[in-house]
Amino acid sequence: MQDESHIKYAAGVGINLMIFDSKDEVRKIKRCHPKCALLIQIKARKDSTCRSPLCSKYEALPNEIELLLKAAQVAQLGVVGVSFHIGSGGKHARTYRFVIAMAKVVFDSAVQLEMPRMKASIEKQMYIN
Repeated sequence: MQDESHIKYAAGVGINLMIFDSKDEVRKIKRCHPKCALLIQIKARKDSTCRSPLCSKYEALPNEIELLLKAAQVAQLGVVGVSFHIGSGGKHARTYRFVIAMAKVVFDSAVQLEMPRMKASIEKQMYIN
């Protein structure tokens, strides 16, 4: 979970895209950075071939997707896409098939909820520890 001070800092320096995976995150972002666009972070299957698996307990499960999209919609925060990471060096195609299918569920759910159209893109991410 993101600390509110981190969200406020991001807003102050012009970072206008954040990842969320819970209703609590939606509430904090709405309170601290109400003009921020969102990516829903979905849980990938664990891939035993990954050198550094990055699946965590803080990613949205398939049964949470619609509820989280609704929470963002009620908060009037725009969800613009999906984020996931299986880890470094994963080699099992089934892991990718699963998470891409889950991303499609997100896109389809957003259409059903009449949310603005999301965009598919692959971006390199930088993580700061």
